[in-house]
Amino acid sequence: MITDGCTSLPASPEQLRQELELARRVNEQLIDQLKNVQRENAQLEHQLQQLLGRLYGRSAEKIDPNQQVLFADLLQQLQSQQQQTPAPVPIEPAAPKPTGNNGHGRRRLPADLPRETKVIDLSEDQKPSRSTAWSGSSTATTSTSAARRCATGWRPVPMPCVRFTI
Repeated sequence: MITDGCTSLPASPEQLRQELELARRVNEQLIDQLKNVQRENAQLEHQLQQLLGRLYGRSAEKIDPNQQVLFADLLQQLQSQQQQTPAPVPIEPAAPKPTGNNGHGRRRLPADLPRETKVIDLSEDQKPSRSTAWSGSSTATTSTSAARRCATGWRPVPMPCVRFTI
């Protein structure tokens, strides 16, 4: 082997041919890799251009001015109909929504809905008997019980007629 300071060369011509063949094979592999990378790069650039065109490109809703000639009669009819129609009546804004309920529970009935109050008086046989209206419970209060506390104990109170608002 001959050395010239930085590289060493094989001494025999056979070894030189083997080194040359090895270098050619490595060179071919690198060229194939470069072509593959360039092909992939071109595909990715094409895909990027398609995506950018779809995102920022010409919109499908735009009308080509040359195509308006095809619909000239229809456009004239529409313009004449728009000129003949009276101006629209301004619409009153909707009533503001109540802010206190936060969307929970039943909505309030409209103010313009007619309301009727009906008083239904029950006959004596439909009213609860005094034994069911009387409560011997010491936890009963005057607001929820049909009985009131007196000095001698609980006494029944006559039940009022039932009222419903419809």
